Amino acid sequence: MKHLFLGMAMITFLFSCKAPDIKSTKEYKNVMAVHDEVMPLVTEFRKTKNEFRSLATEESIASITSVNTKFVEVDDAMMKWMSEFRVPENAKEAKAYLAAELIKINDLATKIKEAKTNGDNLLNQLKATKK
Repeated sequence: MKHLFLGMAMITFLFSCKAPDIKSTKEYKNVMAVHDEVMPLVTEFRKTKNEFRSLATEESIASITSVNTKFVEVDDAMMKWMSEFRVPENAKEAKAYLAAELIKINDLATKIKEAKTNGDNLLNQLKATKK
């Protein structure tokens, strides 16, 4: 009876100990920091597209189309990444998953920043020629 009680107490103790919250880990915070840095840039693409419409000329249509296509590609990639982002509950698996996701989101961030820079450069050119 004593062994049964000790066994039950150990099982209760083991199940009552929770794994650390994944969202409080350094790895999770690093991934989310990159996401949070570039997500506002993606939302700015809509504003830039609207400005392109008001500044478009026959000569600038090809450049605008190219930049807009890139905006759509990186926006779609970000939406896909967010929809697929599912951190495993197992701490060891979560750590490996988040390391891989950090590489993915950093690569995506580079593409988003590049698209934003190209869009801003074209917008500035169009504004300068409009004056």
